[in-house]
Amino acid sequence: MSDLPAAAEPVDDARPPRPGVSVRTRITAAVAALVICAQLGTGALIYVVESRRIDQAVRSSVDQELSEFVAFHSTGLDPETGEPFTSSQRLLRVFLERNLPGAHEVLVGWVSGPKYVAGGARGALASDPVLTEAVPELVASGTTGRVVSPTYGDILIEVQPISVGGRQEDALVVAVGHTEYRAMAPAVIRTYTVVALLSLGFIVVVASRVAGSLLRPIRGLNEAARRISATDLSARLPVQGNDDITALTVTTNDMLE
Repeated sequence: MSDLPAAAEPVDDARPPRPGVSVRTRITAAVAALVICAQLGTGALIYVVESRRIDQAVRSSVDQELSEFVAFHSTGLDPETGEPFTSSQRLLRVFLERNLPGAHEVLVGWVSGPKYVAGGARGALASDPVLTEAVPELVASGTTGRVVSPTYGDILIEVQPISVGGRQEDALVVAVGHTEYRAMAPAVIRTYTVVALLSLGFIVVVASRVAGSLLRPIRGLNEAARRISATDLSARLPVQGNDDITALTVTTNDMLE
């Protein structure tokens, strides 16, 4: 009869378990990461939508000014004579006296140069060298232009040429500080960022509490399993609830039978 090799005795590993990241922490971190990704995507979408809204608002404001001027040119009468305007200078002057431009707009009565200006504190924009250099060509072509001023940034220029008294170089010029309009978008993003950070903190706290509540039965299961030794298998794990953890508890108790 051959001798069988002796079974190797189990060696107790006396090394303490390595500390690791708890399941609760990993769940909370995963929820936080998903929320951050969603918030970043939402923030980018808000910025794009807000930028487009601002662009549309600028265009709408310019179109409104030009349409009002065209209507005034077609049907307006000189308040001094009660007759149609016979001078482009008089037409521009009366229109600008009656019209209040927007916060970032300047209306310029262009008569071979910035003759009349309506724009309050923004009136200095009418004499900006970049604008005065670009307007004559735009008046001649009747097109829209955009220039970049060292002082005012991006400026949208729209012209409405007029012909009263035979002068073709006269026009109403609408200049809009586009950069100032676009500065509204970062303000919206800053507000969104504050709200997003507050929401993230709230969600992390709630996620941590919910994860702890869900994992509480597992901690109880672990503590009960530690009380069962190799020489005392009479202890049984308490069965509570009706979920996956309950099924695991029942299976463990069946193994101890």
